[in-house]
Amino acid sequence: MTVIIIDSMETEASYFLTSLIESGISAKIEALPAGDFLIFGRKEENALLIERKTASDFLGSVEGKKVADGVWEKGRIWDQLKRMSETKIKDRWLIIEGSITQRLTAYRKKGFSVERIWGARKGIANWGVNIIPTKDQEETLKLLKFMVQKQKKPKKEFALRTSAPNTMTLEEKRKVSITTHH
Repeated sequence: MTVIIIDSMETEASYFLTSLIESGISAKIEALPAGDFLIFGRKEENALLIERKTASDFLGSVEGKKVADGVWEKGRIWDQLKRMSETKIKDRWLIIEGSITQRLTAYRKKGFSVERIWGARKGIANWGVNIIPTKDQEETLKLLKFMVQKQKKPKKEFALRTSAPNTMTLEEKRKVSITTHH
């Protein structure tokens, strides 16, 4: 049974897949509606959902882009966090790979300040997403292996959904079934 799914859009998907499989972890690449890694738990609610960003990608996804004079489009990180929050998974993580401070120098020239990073980190925490920095891709791999080992073995795979589950009671479902079949 697969223990971890790597999003097909993850830029280093083949590196992570090969490395995880070589270390004896059952992994596969598949399109995920949210996050870059899905580590299964005993139930869907116990799974881990992880977004991975390099330091440069993180800064770029926080920065957004200028679409008109003085008008900025928000960075893509916020849409990614929203999609993660729309799943049933409550244990959500953002891995930031590499040094933000080293990368910030280039962004300062565009008026990007360290205060903006602090604000972004606060905003990310408000989405219920834990931030964990790693030094490089190798350390990210070690972290993923550690997270897989800490999870309880899954009972079964499930499909990651970003839409809200059906909240109708059994009684309401019966009424709908009766009215549609007569």
